[in-house]
Amino acid sequence: MIQIFQEFFHELLKLLPKLIIAVIVFLFFWFVSNRVRNFMRKKGHLLRISDTLITNFIGSLSKGLVLIIGFSIAMSILGLSGIASGLITGAGVSAVVLGFAFKNVGENLISGVMLVLNRPFNTGDFISVADITGTIVSMDLKTTDVRTIDGKMIYIPNSMIVNSPLTNYTIEGKRRFEFEVELDVAANTFLCRELMLKGLDDVPEIMKDPAPVVTLSQLAVNLKLKAYYWLKIAEANRNILEINSEAIENCKVAFERAGIEFADTTDLKITNDKIPVDLLRT
Repeated sequence: MIQIFQEFFHELLKLLPKLIIAVIVFLFFWFVSNRVRNFMRKKGHLLRISDTLITNFIGSLSKGLVLIIGFSIAMSILGLSGIASGLITGAGVSAVVLGFAFKNVGENLISGVMLVLNRPFNTGDFISVADITGTIVSMDLKTTDVRTIDGKMIYIPNSMIVNSPLTNYTIEGKRRFEFEVELDVAANTFLCRELMLKGLDDVPEIMKDPAPVVTLSQLAVNLKLKAYYWLKIAEANRNILEINSEAIENCKVAFERAGIEFADTTDLKITNDKIPVDLLRT
């Protein structure tokens, strides 16, 4: 037993210089990979690439490739070049992805390439995907970073974006919002509609074309009026929640001044549904 341990210790001592060199080489390539990534992100204009989303992704991809090269050289120094060459040549590109991937990174990498090629969004676009709504901040090999309306940073796996329906409100140009008020059944519906339209018209961010619409959505024990209006997301200078709040507040103040009483329930609902054609008719 002692002899086996001594032989193992001697072999380890023989391998130690190579191991140290291999670690130094890999750390060098790690340093270089970070420099390459930062260069690609900051100097993308030299390659005539103006989209920061693409430059960030190419930077992350370049870092990964440099690390693979460094790993291969380090393995060769240790005398394990057969493993490195098997990853690169013997098993093909898929083996490289699998060797470099960790927890589905390979799938996210391929999805990231698809997103770069298809370009469904750019940095700064306001999107909605997988029940997540926010502004695109950046994209790397694994995730696309989205900042939500309330300031949270959410890291969405690239594969989830590729496999889920995606809505780009910036490209679409406008987004519809709605809220509903419940009034006493004796209220004058014509007057209420006019007051709501005036309140919506006083909010500068609400679009004039298509114009806001107010409809009678329920006639029962109480009346329900529903307001529809549209915002240009890219041109909004304020938080969307603030704009919606002002729209509702304007209607509330107008009703109070006119002596119109609310019923017990008032709901705010934000939808991403397609705009009904009938509502766009003038």
